Formats: sequence, C-alpha cells, structure tokens
Amino acid sequence: MISAMQDASSPHLNEQTASGAKGRRTRVRILEAAEEVFGRRGFHDASISEITRLAGVAQGSFYVYFQSKTAIFDELIAARCTELHEELDRVLEGIGSEEGTRYRLGMDTALRWIGEHRWFYRVMRQAEFVNPALRERWYRAFADRYVGVLVGAMDAGAIPKGDPEVLAWCLIGMTEMIAMRWIVWSEEVPLSPDRWNAFVEVTLRALGISEPEKR
Repeated sequence: MISAMQDASSPHLNEQTASGAKGRRTRVRILEAAEEVFGRRGFHDASISEITRLAGVAQGSFYVYFQSKTAIFDELIAARCTELHEELDRVLEGIGSEEGTRYRLGMDTALRWIGEHRWFYRVMRQAEFVNPALRERWYRAFADRYVGVLVGAMDAGAIPKGDPEVLAWCLIGMTEMIAMRWIVWSEEVPLSPDRWNAFVEVTLRALGISEPEKR
C-alpha cells in the first residue's frame, strides 16, 4: 500500500496506481464503503478512517483516489446518478409508451435500484446540506428525463395532453415518498404485490392511463 507521505510526494505513482485494474477495484470498494458510512452516520459524523477500514484499505490510500471527504461524497452521488440512468436506459431500450408499459418498467427499475442502494438514498438526501447544487442536479436529471418521455407520449396520444414538467415533478415526488416509506425505512424489497399495484394504479391515473397491469 502507498503511504500518506508517498501519496503527497509521488503524483505519477498515484495516477498509475489508481488507473490500473486493481486500482479501479479499490476505488469501487472505497466508494461502496463511503456509501454505507455516509448513509449510516451522516456526512458530518463520518470519518475517512472508518471508510477505509470498512473498505479494507490503508487510510493513506484514500488520498490516491479522492482529495477529501467532500470529494468522495460528491463523486458518489454523481456516479450513482450515472449508474441509475444507465440501468434505466438498458431496461427501457426499445420499449414504447403504450398502455403505461414504459412507466411500469421505469418505476419498477428505479424502486428495485433504490432497494439495492438503501444507504445511498440516505446519502443523496444529505446533499441538501452538504452540496445543495448537486442534489438539485440529481433531481433535475430525472425531471428532464421524465419530461422527454412525457412529451413523446403526449405527442403520440398515449397519454392526455398536459404540462409535462409539472407532471414529471409529481411523478418524482410520488416515487420518492413510496421509496422512503417502504424501501428505505421498512426495508421492504421488493414492494409487496399489493403495494406495488396500488402505487402503479395511482401513478397511471395521474398519467391518464387506466387498468394497470398487475404483477
């Protein structure tokens, strides 16, 4: 392992260490450990020493990959945002908006992802106090995504015409509160069929779509 003193004096060695396959795996371990520590303790009470201990790396190695506790917090949120959007793209590729299929799949994917990253969901909410701009970008990225889909669905006649931005933020709010109540707080992963179907029914009614598909 590279010591903290070596970190400060060997920038080229740091770069080579972090960019190799082993370095990338170590970086992932540190990010995952930070996700749990931030989620469990909160940003202000979390420590780099606890993060590295959970990740199984020397404390000095942290600085090979991240400049500070704030830097890893910011990168964690950015990385998870990218990851969730990529997962949504993968699941929804080639899926149309007819009869709410796209919305059901999208919501199911998002809620399942949150269930796999319960600590992160707590981390993301802390960004309001650590980095408000980052939290705003998180929500705006999803709102923009929703707006694009909703405009397309409205133009195709799949859902009634309306204000797509207002509808997008309503959908985000409903999904977030369902996730907080049952997935983050109650650890119900996945949602029970009854709760899932009730949530889908409410959501599809908001979209102007009836007779939701049961699962």
